[in-house]
Amino acid sequence: WLHLPADGLDLLRQSLDDAITFVRVLSRQVASLAAVEAQATVAAASGHPLTQELYVLADTAHDAAIRRGDERGSRPDTDAERVIRIHDAAREEYAAALRISPQQAHTIIQTSRLLVGPLARTLDALAGGEITQRHAAVVADAAARLPGADAVTGTGIPDTARADLAVVHDQACTVLQDRVLPTARHATVSMTRQRANRAVLAIDPQGTEQRRRRARCTQDVWVTHEQDGHSL
Repeated sequence: WLHLPADGLDLLRQSLDDAITFVRVLSRQVASLAAVEAQATVAAASGHPLTQELYVLADTAHDAAIRRGDERGSRPDTDAERVIRIHDAAREEYAAALRISPQQAHTIIQTSRLLVGPLARTLDALAGGEITQRHAAVVADAAARLPGADAVTGTGIPDTARADLAVVHDQACTVLQDRVLPTARHATVSMTRQRANRAVLAIDPQGTEQRRRRARCTQDVWVTHEQDGHSL
């Protein structure tokens, strides 16, 4: 770890070589902290999405109708209509605590679950500063597309089925890391992503083709507003 002098460090007076060395060491430490953050995130959100059920016992549609003077009301036909199911509720609390959007929190939590779970070797490389957080995110994104990924990312899956999926996913993630980590340790994020995409295709060609067909059915066009009055 870097140890700064008591009076601080004047980086502007460093030589080019010293400044680059400082940035490299600092980058390794940032990666190490990112690994700790992933573990803390899983501790807060659990290893896979959990579903909470809340039973609504008051203020039903029937009660509201009675208050309006409609004695017939509109009582639900089944008890299930009085149950509120919240999937991965920790995501909302996590987002509020870090002041980020729920979607961003979802991405961080899912990436952390994959790193702490079947991508343990990738987490070790991140903790050792061998790869950056962006490299690790690329590997996690690829792992989320492999067979059995629902064991980590899926909701409402029975424990027995989740265990069976985990076996399949662990095996696929082992092959993925064998193929991608050597590149991630020595190459750019873009090159790592290309290697990961090729690995996913090799591991699960049928699933890759199915995702391509689904993507063709959901193609869309949208406008993105840029600065200075321009849009793309």
